[in-house]
Amino acid sequence: GLIDTETIANHQRKVAEKLEDVALNGLSSIAVNGNTIYGLRTFPQRNTATHGLTLASSTGAQWLTAFAALLNQLISDNAYGRATVFLNYGDWLYASINEFVAGYPKTILQRLQEIQQIAEIVPCSKIPANELIGVANLATGDWGTMLSAMPLTTRPKARANPEDDYVFGVLAMAAPQLRSDYDGRSQIAHVTQA
Repeated sequence: GLIDTETIANHQRKVAEKLEDVALNGLSSIAVNGNTIYGLRTFPQRNTATHGLTLASSTGAQWLTAFAALLNQLISDNAYGRATVFLNYGDWLYASINEFVAGYPKTILQRLQEIQQIAEIVPCSKIPANELIGVANLATGDWGTMLSAMPLTTRPKARANPEDDYVFGVLAMAAPQLRSDYDGRSQIAHVTQA
């Protein structure tokens, strides 16, 4: 039989995208004792605010306003460390190719990366347009962690005959464990358009 590596890669991509979706949106279809799996966008103790902008057509100054709203939400909950910001891939692309202001030698993204409290700006395909998610002190784990019972794994399935094609299964088992303190303060902020 033949090994179809393109199909394996396609399945690996689908499982990896689902893991990203679970980290961001949780998995409400699974409940244990009435508790569901929350993601960064659905965690009840996350800090929320609105910026009122369509980011893919906003000016550099408007982007700064949206990022300031995000960072202020983190600071209001005593999350003082550097923030990793996740945003929609299309919004990230817009910020990476448009000038901060006409004639300014930097793009919007380059200017945002100069903010001292920003550790990194990460594009994500599963975040809706016009949303920003900030996680303070990502490396410390104060925000939570990803519980990984099984990393992304590709396993061959049994072949009945030597002439049969090789077939592989791709699986992973992980869930976010997000944290807040006794007073409900969180290291996670979520800023949306409305």
